[in-house]
Amino acid sequence: MDTNAFKPKEPFNSTVGTSFNIGWDLINSKFGNLLLITLLGVAFQIIVQYFIRGSDYGLHGNSVSYGLIGILFSVLIVMPYFFGINYVNLQLVIGEAFNIADAFKGFDYIYLNVMLAGMFRIVIIGIGLVLLIVPGIIFACRLSFVPYLVIDKQLTAIDAIKTSWAMTNGHAITIFMMFLLSIPIVILGLLALLVGIIPASMWINAAFASFYHSVDIGYNKEIIPGDA
Repeated sequence: MDTNAFKPKEPFNSTVGTSFNIGWDLINSKFGNLLLITLLGVAFQIIVQYFIRGSDYGLHGNSVSYGLIGILFSVLIVMPYFFGINYVNLQLVIGEAFNIADAFKGFDYIYLNVMLAGMFRIVIIGIGLVLLIVPGIIFACRLSFVPYLVIDKQLTAIDAIKTSWAMTNGHAITIFMMFLLSIPIVILGLLALLVGIIPASMWINAAFASFYHSVDIGYNKEIIPGDA
C-alpha cells in the first residue's frame, strides 16, 4: 500500500469546480512525478516541431519528407504517450502509487487499439468541425473519455468511442465548461514566461482525470444495479 497515496480533500463530484480543485490538490501533492512525465511529453513535441518546421531549424532537403516524419512521430509516439499521461493522472487520482511505466502503457499490447482510438477520435472531431464547428465541439466533449477507456478499461477503439459517448450523456455541457476554463489557465501559463504552460497543462490533465473518475463511479453504479 502506498503510504503517500493522494487523498482528495473533498468527495469526487462531476462538477467543474470540484474537478479543478481536486486536480490542483493532485499536482501539489505529486508535482515532481507529474512534472517528470510532462517534461518528457514536451520533449516529444519539440521533436515533432523540429521536423515539421525543419527549414526554420536549418534542416536541408525535402521539407515535405521532414513534415511526414514529424506527423508520423506525432501519431506513432506522441499520441500513445499522452494517452499514458492521462492514465498516470487517473491512477494518482484514485490513490495508486506513481509508476513511470504507466506513462508508456499505450505502447504495450493495447498499442493498436490506442492508435485506432486516437485516429478515429481525431477524424470524427475533424469532420464535426468541418460541419459548422458546433458538431466538432460536441464530438470533442462526448469523446473526451476515449483516452482513459482504451487504457483503463482496455476497450477496443470502437467500444471506447461508444462507451465515451454513453458516459458523457448529460455531462457534455460540464465538459465544455471545463474546456472553456482551460483557456484562461493556458493563457496565464503562457504569460508566466511560457514556462507556466507546463504546470497549467498538468493542472488541466489532473482535473479531467478527476472528472472522468467521478463520472465512471456513477456510471458503474447505473449499469451494475445492487452494487451501490
